[in-house]
Amino acid sequence: MQNYVFFDFSPRITWLYPIWNALHATTSKTLRDADSKRDSALGDFAIAVATKLVVLRTVVARFNADYRKALKLATDDAKKIQTNRETDTVWRVPDELIAYELLADIEAFIFEARSTYEILGKFLSTFCKDIFNQILTEEDLKAVLRDGGLDVAWTTLLRDERILFFHYTAPWLALMFNDAEIDSPELLIVRQNVKTLDDPDTFARLADYNRIYSGLANTLDKLQQHILAEIDRYEKSGE
Repeated sequence: MQNYVFFDFSPRITWLYPIWNALHATTSKTLRDADSKRDSALGDFAIAVATKLVVLRTVVARFNADYRKALKLATDDAKKIQTNRETDTVWRVPDELIAYELLADIEAFIFEARSTYEILGKFLSTFCKDIFNQILTEEDLKAVLRDGGLDVAWTTLLRDERILFFHYTAPWLALMFNDAEIDSPELLIVRQNVKTLDDPDTFARLADYNRIYSGLANTLDKLQQHILAEIDRYEKSGE
């Protein structure tokens, strides 16, 4: 009897299913032969992508829960925050742990989003090499996205935020208020130890991070379509 037991990981991610189904059902002899000879690394990258997507969703769910708590604290402490704004002082969060939990959530999001992006790239490049006999670089993938009408600026932001917070500094937080609107304040991720937010390069908005998440989701859809179209092209060409 072995002295260990593995956890069962069966990520319920359907993104890969259409790709595998189309490949296993293909009428293309070239693709069938390639599939039968493909390296085992492709399957490893596939399960890694699926696992990472679940981890990323978990991180986002934790952030959303913690952010709701922080906004509730800000609403309850509105009078004190108003005084802080008028006197240029910092808001001492009633539950200090929430602030650090938000920082942990944000850093986890950056690192997991970047990791998911990189492992997705490894899966796609391996798939194209093993199945289509094509060399696919990151720039090739971005070209596919641009040709599909997607904005890829989020990839640069994600790369830069990951480098900044992994190698150089820690993130901090602020709330931005728009007194002309009754909406909740906007969370800012502060990149430097600053006393004012006059320079927009010293912070990112939560909306910027939302674009990273939606950009990755749109990327998954577009690249799935690209692979399925390529399989279809092989079949129609009789290869």
